[in-house]
Parts: sequence; C-alpha cells; structure tokens
Amino acid sequence: MLEKDIPLLIHGETGVGKEVFVKALHQASSRSKQPFIAVNCAAIPAELVESELFGYEKGAFTGANQKGSIGLIRKADKGTLFLDEIGDMPLPTQARLLRVLQERCVQPVGSSELFPVDIRIISATNHALREQVQAGRFREDLYYRIGGLTLELPPLRERSDKQALFKRLWEQHREPTQWAGLSREVMELFTRHPWPGNLRQVSSVMQVALAMAEEQPVRPEHLPDDFFVDLEMNEPTQPAASCQLDGSEDLNQLLRAAGGNISHLARHLGVSRNTLYKRLRKSDT
Repeated sequence: MLEKDIPLLIHGETGVGKEVFVKALHQASSRSKQPFIAVNCAAIPAELVESELFGYEKGAFTGANQKGSIGLIRKADKGTLFLDEIGDMPLPTQARLLRVLQERCVQPVGSSELFPVDIRIISATNHALREQVQAGRFREDLYYRIGGLTLELPPLRERSDKQALFKRLWEQHREPTQWAGLSREVMELFTRHPWPGNLRQVSSVMQVALAMAEEQPVRPEHLPDDFFVDLEMNEPTQPAASCQLDGSEDLNQLLRAAGGNISHLARHLGVSRNTLYKRLRKSDT
C-alpha cells in the first residue's frame, strides 16, 4: 500500500490523530522526500477554497495577489496531498477536484492553461460520506474515486493500548525538570475517562496538569474541571454517593476526612469538582 498510490479514505472522530497517521504513511512511502501538504477543507471559507487548492492567475478576482498563486495541489507535486474533512468541501469544488484526479492536471482559477501534477491524495472525514452521497451533499463519482481503500481510526475510548499511549504523550509534553511518569491514581482516571476530544483533548489536559503541578508529581487536583465533568457524565453517580450528596452525610465532615482535598472527595463520590463545590455551598447556607 505504501509504494502504490491507492486512493485512501480515512474515517475517524475529530482528534483521533488522522493527520499524524497520514504523515507517518507519507514518511514511510517512496514520496517521503517530497512535499507533504495538509489541507483542512472545513477551515477554508467556501469562496476561497478553489483559489487555495487550484491556484489562480494574477488579477483573477478582486483582492488577488498580483503575482498569482500556484495553489496547494501544485505545491504538493511529486508528494502527498492530505485533504482533511473532505466531507465539508463545497460541491462545485468537488467537481474540480474530480477532474484533477481523472486528468492529473490542474487549471488555476482565471486561467485556460493546464498544469500536470503527480500527487498522491489521501482524504479523511468524520462524516458518514455514504449518507452524504445519498443526501446529495457529496458527489458519488468523487466518493468512489477517493475511497479505493477505507480505513477506520478508532476513538481513544475503544483503543486497547491507551495506557502505553498516555505514557508516550506524557513524555512528549513534560519538561526534563518535571516529574517523570504518571501516578497510578492519575493513570486510573485517564483510563476511565471517555475522552470525547480524543488525542487532542489528552494533550490539552496534560499541558494544563503539567503547568499546574510545575515540578511536583501530578495529582487529580491538577486536572482541569472539564476533565471531571466528562468523567461524571460517563459514569453515573453511585447510589451511595447520591445519598451523601442529598444530605444524609455531612459533606464538610467528609471533606475534613479527605484532608480538605476537593478532588479526592469528588472522585470518591463519583462527581465532578464543580458539582461538589455547588453542594458544599448549598450545605453551608
């Protein structure tokens, strides 16, 4: 697969690491010495996407660069063009892209000249493209052109190698002077977490925790509040915890028993820190 330019379509939730995976494919291929150009189709305004991709002649439209532009497709010549979130590409642009794939030539906006290109295109989406085809939002001919081989990247919550992945990411983010390794307590929380934002969310949480802990071991109280909100939504509160939060137990007494550690008590009760703070304020009034 690496040595053949088989059309590849990758499906996966936002943040699962689609671009990282495609970069690894490019670096292991015969095109590794050539350009790797990544394009987020959802991030380019609809009125600019064609000039960005296909390039344009000088004076092709109001505000155009007087020198023109060769466009991202020609910049990727001899290399790999990664079209992320291709499901968000406007229909007229899909038609022009199909022509590039069929003819291996690019026609810049405002030009009648065709420029040959030799590229491998890898596409990715978090949409169900078959459903978009049926709904008329994605061209059927382009779908079959880009989907020669379809790969599914699983979300983090379904991966069996989560703990090893957490360890690798931790080492990537921490400074040499910061604590090496994740504690058993934090690793347990990471493993139980649903991670709706996948790898992107993991990196964000780790960066916050490391900044809060500085050179000390990272503890649950160093994790951001949103982390516990997601955890609470994923794990319904146990009956015993519900009773405690309903007032059958003195929360302030429980907090003293936990050494005043809000995070430890919230984790014990199976709720977020925000929820516990609210209940503590309510019990004080």
